[in-house]
Amino acid sequence: MWSSKDITIEKKKVPCMVNESDNMIEIEMPFDLKLRKATSVTIDSTDYKITSMEDVGERKETLKITIEVQSNDKSIKGRKDSKLSE
Repeated sequence: MWSSKDITIEKKKVPCMVNESDNMIEIEMPFDLKLRKATSVTIDSTDYKITSMEDVGERKETLKITIEVQSNDKSIKGRKDSKLSE
């Protein structure tokens, strides 16, 4: 579901629309040529690596950012296993 949020990208706070699912986040924001080379974004105090960024319709109006969310199941399992072996 799309919701309105402020994100931080290149130390700049930007109002945008965010669609979050279990394994992916989509962000649509106003086009800004200076932000086209950004590699990460902060949403709700969490940093994410940008997977892709595109100029929607190639009209220099909207940027669409895609982020793949990594599951933390493996690291949690590893911590549980290490506690059992102590």
